[in-house]
Amino acid sequence: MAKSFVPEKPDRKILLMRHGAAGNQLRDVLSCYPEKFHNPLTSEGKRVVEASAKELKDEGIDMIFSSDLLRARQTAQIVHQKTGAPVRLDQRLREHNGGIFNGQHDSKFWGWLEARHDIYRTRLPQGESLQSFYNRALAFIREIMTDRRYQDKTILVVSHGFILATIEGIIGGKTLQEIVATKRFQPEKAIKPGYFRQLKF
Repeated sequence: MAKSFVPEKPDRKILLMRHGAAGNQLRDVLSCYPEKFHNPLTSEGKRVVEASAKELKDEGIDMIFSSDLLRARQTAQIVHQKTGAPVRLDQRLREHNGGIFNGQHDSKFWGWLEARHDIYRTRLPQGESLQSFYNRALAFIREIMTDRRYQDKTILVVSHGFILATIEGIIGGKTLQEIVATKRFQPEKAIKPGYFRQLKF
């Protein structure tokens, strides 16, 4: 069951877009805030985003919300240039804060968490817990779904794979445990880099 803040007949349209491919994905490492290395879109990443931006011109985008990390900002800027929609940066859309594992292979932080009693509420050293990550995704999408300023608007959310999957999971009524399991063991369900899809209510 979807969250209670989602009306039976939603009066706004929300599109979720994953940033284009960037250097950290080629190396399969976590890149969160603060960004430890220059991590722009790759040439291929830009090409895919530009193709998606052309499609988004037909969606009537009114506003773009974006993570403030470089690869997401670049993605949002490309869409802005094609659609004219204003961009608003939102820190709640940042990648999961991996703390001391920032810049390292994903398997390292998952391995560290698995050695703990509660992987969902254990805070990563200098980072955040999965529960805190979920809570900020929840705060963001609740605001977008309930704020009257966005009524009858088409909104594009540009962010990272994990947080977009979390937003979809929240709206779909999934638990944090289910969202994490999908992220880890069913990666094919994630939005591909540079692509977008409509959030289903």
